[in-house]
Amino acid sequence: MKIYRSLAELPSDRPPSVVTIGNFDGVHFGHRQILRRVKAIADEHIWNACALTFDPHPTRIVAPERTPPL
Repeated sequence: MKIYRSLAELPSDRPPSVVTIGNFDGVHFGHRQILRRVKAIADEHIWNACALTFDPHPTRIVAPERTPPL
């Protein structure tokens, strides 16, 4: 697993990727199903499987009083 903190860090020769976007603030059953599906699609095409998440949690910006505990 590689972690990139910005798009500028991505290598220019990175192969195609299957990307899921979300707040994986607790990897429950639904999250695991999404991640498995992304991996299956990526494997089928010999691409990378990626998860794009957010820091800070978007709720912290738009409704700080409702930010879930991480």
